[in-house]
Amino acid sequence: MWKRLVTGLGVAASLALAAGCANSALPAGASSSAPVPGSGLSSPATTPSAGPTSTGPGGLPQLKLRPASGPAGTYVTISGQLNPEQVRANDPYFRHPAYFNLITDVYAGCGKGPSECSAGPAGLAGCELIVGLSDPRISLDTATGRVSGSFTVGGDGTCFQDRPTGRPQATLPGRYDLAIGCHACDFALFTVTGSPAPVEVHVAPCPVPALDYAGTPFTPQAAPATLSLPASLAPPGNAQVFGTMFLPGSTSYLLGPKSATCQGALASADGGERMTATSVSDRPESVRMTIRPGGVGPSTDLACPYIPAVRAADEAFRGVGASCSHPAADVIWQIPTDTANLYAAAVLVPAQVTDPNIPGSGDGTGPTVALYTAWAGRDAAAGQMVACTLAPVQADICAASLEFFLATQSQVGTRVSAANLSKMQDALASFLAEQNIH
Repeated sequence: MWKRLVTGLGVAASLALAAGCANSALPAGASSSAPVPGSGLSSPATTPSAGPTSTGPGGLPQLKLRPASGPAGTYVTISGQLNPEQVRANDPYFRHPAYFNLITDVYAGCGKGPSECSAGPAGLAGCELIVGLSDPRISLDTATGRVSGSFTVGGDGTCFQDRPTGRPQATLPGRYDLAIGCHACDFALFTVTGSPAPVEVHVAPCPVPALDYAGTPFTPQAAPATLSLPASLAPPGNAQVFGTMFLPGSTSYLLGPKSATCQGALASADGGERMTATSVSDRPESVRMTIRPGGVGPSTDLACPYIPAVRAADEAFRGVGASCSHPAADVIWQIPTDTANLYAAAVLVPAQVTDPNIPGSGDGTGPTVALYTAWAGRDAAAGQMVACTLAPVQADICAASLEFFLATQSQVGTRVSAANLSKMQDALASFLAEQNIH
């Protein structure tokens, strides 16, 4: 049975859990900034590329990872076969793992060799980097000894016991232990490589009617025919990126179904910009994006029902809060940005439920998922949103559309730090997985 796992540990929790794991305890008088004895990387002989599960020098079975290397963002599957003795010894680790992370020792020059550590800046020398994993899962069939699971390599981590720094650090290239259960429980090796080459994707047109430009000196302009994206944002095979240039220097993109037509809309009087990709086979199904609501009022109102800070700003702006209601059936998750005045919230509107604030909800056979982002001040806000209503078989397009919007189109996504954006992406992915949108 799959069990969803906590992906990160706070400092206090890390200390408490490490203290409970005998193999990870510091010897008396040792500096906590030094690597913990027994927690270093396994020898290359235990690389999880062998077929049957082998046993590492610490007696732990060595699991197989596919792939065994890749950059941050790589999706990895876990497999292995344990004998009855290994099942008895390791079942508690898999049932309730205090740790489920990638761990490496960081040295300025990695003089110990790339198979035993990761190279990093001098300021991180002595850091035992614990990298978080997105959606880690592990399952042990105690009757057969079969192990299966998966995870996605995270984009950052923290030093063990916050030494030498308590700040999040980007995942470094190098060799990592996969620790499951306790700090020193090394079940496999994974090599983090550099960033993958970006991918070039085709951009389909999303035209804006010429009448939308009435009274302006501008005319409709097509977006560039291709777009360079990080490999992690490459669209699913059944999806398409649509683009339009609303105004000079203002190109916007929307990810929707490949079998869709796209229409842009420009409110020339107040600068409102919207894009809608509508399914050809089922017209009620669509992906919609509001890049600019147009005007201070609509911009302040947009995310009001879903983000408390925006609600406060809207009430200060209008003096009332009646426009901030939403159906009780809505599922709303706040996505932390860890950045002052910037906010985000993911929303699920169940199938057959209409949320009057979200066009398209209640129209299709599946639920609607939406992502709202906003800057909010005392009495004003600037909101953006994307909403996807597609059949359940196209849930992967909805997930990809929201992730694409967050990373490339939302002003919040482009204004937070890379580490905070990675955390937001992980939180969004967790929300979508909880709602079976993937």
